[in-house]
Amino acid sequence: MLPEVLAGPPRRPSGRLLPARELPEWLALPPLPPVTLCDGQAVLSAEAVERLCGLIAVSRPGKAHHTIAEVRGLCTPESLAGFAWAIFQQWAAAEFPASDRFAMTALAALGDDTTVVALTAELQTWANGDAARVRLGLEALATIGTDLAVTHLLRLTRKARTARFRRLAGKRADALATARGLTLDQLADRHVPRLGFDRDGRAALDAGGRRLTVGLDERLQPWVADEHGRRLARPPGTATTFPALRRELRTIAEERARALEEAMVDGRRWSAGEFRELFVDHPVMWQLTHRLLWWSDGGLFRVAEDRSFADIDDKPWDLDPEATVGVAHPWHFAADQATWAALFADYAVIQPFPQVGREFFGPAEARPESFTGRPAETRAVRSLTARGWWPPGINPGVRRDWPGGLSVDIEWSVHDPHRLTAVRVWRRDGTEAPFTDLPPIVLSEVARDLRLLTA
Repeated sequence: MLPEVLAGPPRRPSGRLLPARELPEWLALPPLPPVTLCDGQAVLSAEAVERLCGLIAVSRPGKAHHTIAEVRGLCTPESLAGFAWAIFQQWAAAEFPASDRFAMTALAALGDDTTVVALTAELQTWANGDAARVRLGLEALATIGTDLAVTHLLRLTRKARTARFRRLAGKRADALATARGLTLDQLADRHVPRLGFDRDGRAALDAGGRRLTVGLDERLQPWVADEHGRRLARPPGTATTFPALRRELRTIAEERARALEEAMVDGRRWSAGEFRELFVDHPVMWQLTHRLLWWSDGGLFRVAEDRSFADIDDKPWDLDPEATVGVAHPWHFAADQATWAALFADYAVIQPFPQVGREFFGPAEARPESFTGRPAETRAVRSLTARGWWPPGINPGVRRDWPGGLSVDIEWSVHDPHRLTAVRVWRRDGTEAPFTDLPPIVLSEVARDLRLLTA
């Protein structure tokens, strides 16, 4: 079937010929790696390779020629990705001709997760370079569109090396989320990479012909077992993918734990179906899910090791299919906090962030005047900025926006020793509001951060 797919010049879906486009001068076809058919018995001929490049030439990042989808269905993904990356390397060797989108179009149309990792590394080296090239790279990530690609795109919105780069990544991520009818938080929820793990958190590892198994422990640390199920102290030296897997898992665990803590504070909810799909049945998210306490319209529950639900008495608990689910905050279980903490301790659960033992402050303990005048521990500011506080650029201090259209400013003195001088609450219209206008969870969290800052 492939010869027919790649027969003749590119055409529109209607059958009309597309205007031919010349291939880039820097592109050399003979050195490109072979593209293998899915049967593993044949590779594309030189003529077919040239026609595939012709299809790339009439495409652009984000809009591949319709025939390329047929080619992807008939050729092995890894050979297509390797073919596209070799094209990219030729473009790099030609010092990235600015007006040429051919290489990025090839990556967008034929790339896979191996492309994502390599391209993201390249993008980071372009932080102070050509913005147009960066935009093409971000478009390629969005077009590849795998869970890992979307995760890396979102990661660049926070961790790219320059503010300009982060803004460009943010614009592309916003556009991708909008196109899918999602918020950025929802986009991140739906694209947590599975990294090859099945529902039970098991994956095969290539180790030079040996059949090894990789699993995940409750801290999202991978372990390796041999053919007989024996855990290995370290993977064989030939298992080159293991260190990269461990680094990616560590990063995902940090990112998703932070997102879940923010969801707890912000009161985000998921439908019962979303909760099962995105948290209970996902092999990576599962390792965080069963270490947390959850709440729904029907009460509080934890997720047991067998993925069933249990209440505070450790009895079976049913989740209403029509209910919504959120990460429980101590405000939801203040009266039973000690009981829940003891239950989690009995099961030796190590939580990804403080939850069942988290400090909870009521209105009486959360008065701003009880913190003002205290020395401000500047070393704690880094911890605050990691939790959503940011310098407002007016007075020394930090600000955070909260649900409900309220913002909080924490200010401290200029001169050393720095002392906390004011805590102010602002409405969306710019008018100041009393501290007691903050919702109970927000009030408690602000007080918790004030305590950290002045400890």
